[in-house]
Amino acid sequence: MIPLIIIGYAFVEAFNPHRDVGNLLATDLHLTGSTAQIVRDTFSNAAAVGIIASFWVWIAVVMGEYRERRAGPAAVARMEELSAEISAS
Repeated sequence: MIPLIIIGYAFVEAFNPHRDVGNLLATDLHLTGSTAQIVRDTFSNAAAVGIIASFWVWIAVVMGEYRERRAGPAAVARMEELSAEISAS
């Protein structure tokens, strides 16, 4: 969910150069002082936001692969069956 929010903010920022995601986050989260400045610096432009979002998406993919391998083929097959049942209903 977090990567989608970050990607959404990057998308909005790309079309509105006057909207700064760092300031928006600092204001919405009621951050002050050095913490607010760190957030502003981290999310200062769309490129940084895109890099952070890509990192979180990569982490999600790696964790998904790890969990599938750890669960084994039988558990993965059962999850696929359950997903198909839910999609069909």
